[in-house]
Amino acid sequence: MNCKRLLFSQNVRIYLGVVCVVIVAAWNAAATPIQPSAQQLLNEAQQPTIPYVPAQAGWNGPMVEAQPNPASVAVFNTSQILHDAELARARRQILLQVATPDPRVLLAFGVIIFLLRKMRSLRQSPGVPAPHPA
Repeated sequence: MNCKRLLFSQNVRIYLGVVCVVIVAAWNAAATPIQPSAQQLLNEAQQPTIPYVPAQAGWNGPMVEAQPNPASVAVFNTSQILHDAELARARRQILLQVATPDPRVLLAFGVIIFLLRKMRSLRQSPGVPAPHPA
């Protein structure tokens, strides 16, 4: 009886189904040796080879670099650079404050985890009877 129940359990059916699918999928995957004729080998040898053309990644670019327009060149602005650095420091400070967890929240999570584990151990102990449905 136990063997029959084990055979028809859901897990065994799933495993057998997966094994059957894998076997059916791999059935035609076996390689078969080919035996080409002399004519097929000659035809293949007579086909021209495709020349290898390397990809052009831009090394044949323009030899003369374009000169920047003097009107479009930005003026060295010290106050703007210092302002940007100050903003970057402020952003880093805000990110540090946001990323640092609140100790009270960490303590609350720890207490919740402890209480849930304690409740589970109390529920599984044989001394406390399980509630009966009404």
